[in-house]
Amino acid sequence: MSEAETGFIKRADGADVFMRVWPAGRPRARMVIIHGLGEHSGRYERFAQYLRDQNVDVLAVDLRGHGQSGGKRGVITGYDEFRADLAAALSEARERALSHGDTGPVPLILYGHSMGGNIVLDYGLRAPGTVDGIIASGPLIQPTDPVSPVTARLARAIAKLFPSASMKNV
Repeated sequence: MSEAETGFIKRADGADVFMRVWPAGRPRARMVIIHGLGEHSGRYERFAQYLRDQNVDVLAVDLRGHGQSGGKRGVITGYDEFRADLAAALSEARERALSHGDTGPVPLILYGHSMGGNIVLDYGLRAPGTVDGIIASGPLIQPTDPVSPVTARLARAIAKLFPSASMKNV
């Protein structure tokens, strides 16, 4: 098994996004992987290598605040930052396809797990028809246990007082 190519997607807002790429020789599809909360692209190494061996180009990113991307661990100022990271990953995947001289279009698939599943579903709702498929594995859509109104108010107050506070993902 060969290692992934690695690098950074340079972002205008200064939040460079770390990526891993597993290129297929003659791809029959492309996949962009978005990881879950507290994860990073390296957790998908075996999955990506398997896909590459099936002639699928794979690009996975570390969302800001995760893995080797910049930002305080687990802190974002708003969901639009995750949307921007996903848009940058899709743009990079499309640019790589063009620069490698692919002979024709192949399907572009989004895959997201947990929080990443929520992010790719959000993308599909906001930009229908711009990718050929979306796979959401265990998407974070709604907490399994309801959050009490008191806890929700307390969380909002803490977020306003300490916007860059974080806690361990246990």
